[in-house]
Amino acid sequence: MLIRSMQKNDIEQVLELWQESAGEGLYLYPDDDLDGIARFLDRNEGMSFVADDNGRVAGVLLGGYDGKCGYLYHLAVDRDYRGQNLGRRLMEATLGKMQAMGLHSCHFCVLRENKRSVAMWESMGLWRRDEGLSLIH
Repeated sequence: MLIRSMQKNDIEQVLELWQESAGEGLYLYPDDDLDGIARFLDRNEGMSFVADDNGRVAGVLLGGYDGKCGYLYHLAVDRDYRGQNLGRRLMEATLGKMQAMGLHSCHFCVLRENKRSVAMWESMGLWRRDEGLSLIH
């Protein structure tokens, strides 16, 4: 499985994966559409990654930054590919890019009700704050 930088031609498959995952605690924003995600990729070039199985997007993680802190959005792994550490590999790729850019903190939110996601992130060494989970490295 190839972990690579997300490209604009991946957006349609990514949106389909997010729609499939929306009922599992993934919150989609109003601008999570073709144009909105293309703008996000332009502003945060090379910080979002997909798991690519011969052209099929099996997982995705958006990464962005505000010039000081990094932010993670919308981790999703296709049901057919779960249990293969793709979430961890996507996170490591995104955080590696952020570290190479000199960013030393990264934030994201996970709904408390999404117990599977909370457990997965905590298993990766992240710590919980009252307002969500954060990673300081």
